[in-house]
Amino acid sequence: MRSTDHVGRNDGPSAAVIIPFYQRREGLLRRAVTSALAQDGVPSPWVIVVDDASPVSAESDLGGLSSEHRTRITVVEQENAGPGAARNTGLDRLPAGVEYVAFLDSDDEWLPGHLRRAVAALEVGFDLYFSNYRDIGQEAGGFEVRGHVQPDQHDPLQGVPDVYAFRGDLRHAILSACPIETSTVVFRRSAFADLRFRPAFRDSYEDHMFWFEMAAASPRATFSVAIGTQYGTGVNLYRGLAHDAEGRFRAAVSSTKFRAGVRSAFSLTADQREIVDRRLDRDRCAIAGHLMHRLRRRQGIPWSDLRDYLRADPRSLVQLPWAVCRQSFAWLAQRERGAEPGA
Repeated sequence: MRSTDHVGRNDGPSAAVIIPFYQRREGLLRRAVTSALAQDGVPSPWVIVVDDASPVSAESDLGGLSSEHRTRITVVEQENAGPGAARNTGLDRLPAGVEYVAFLDSDDEWLPGHLRRAVAALEVGFDLYFSNYRDIGQEAGGFEVRGHVQPDQHDPLQGVPDVYAFRGDLRHAILSACPIETSTVVFRRSAFADLRFRPAFRDSYEDHMFWFEMAAASPRATFSVAIGTQYGTGVNLYRGLAHDAEGRFRAAVSSTKFRAGVRSAFSLTADQREIVDRRLDRDRCAIAGHLMHRLRRRQGIPWSDLRDYLRADPRSLVQLPWAVCRQSFAWLAQRERGAEPGA
């Protein structure tokens, strides 16, 4: 691991942003960093870029920034380990005195006011902040498009426009329809000083587990309906998983790791256990369908991923055959309707 540290002092602003970097196109990181340093109403944050063996190096992509901007940036280079591990490296390199920590993916950018709203909300006494966002090709915010957050069910924060105190159990929301997007998150460092992303989740769901552990550690969460982040079109492991059957299979394995891990490590309500078990059953059907798809095409079984899956959810040794049966009946029904069975 190599570090290029341009931070000249440790008594800087109270916020830092961690950016894991792995991209194949130039200019994305520069845009993300510029959007962080241009935040209004608060001191510019420290920027910690973790170059996760990116094909385009972080140093080359930041070459066009001014010397004034470079004094706010630390670049750490490491062998490729995935976004969760890269964020852990950033968490381990936070300067002394940083009170608030933010995440920003290298192909996304913050809109003006994002960090100002977050700091104002956290200063009231909350530990976790997240915001609305705009997805690629969308005009409306993600809250409106997905419907995961209903502001009228929460309490407006006095003196901080467009910000609400989250009412209810955030853990329940994360399990049922997670409203939190990584590039919108800002949190109080002292509330989660020892929390890290779990290395077992390399491709996906590392963020869901991190948010769930945050919600379990502190119920003091707040959010803004204002759009704070614009999604970009660079390398995104989770989005990439949806484009082929292999990716969907790995996503189902990671989903099972997350939900089975929550079920075994945390005390859940009856409703939460029902949500977890229902989603685990859906993952079993997805995995059964993928295995049948491979067998029909005389392709090999992905034994390593399958072993990970069975270790995460030992119940599947009994229940996976039933999922195969259900999937077989579903495929037969599709054939009767003249449709090609899906993977």
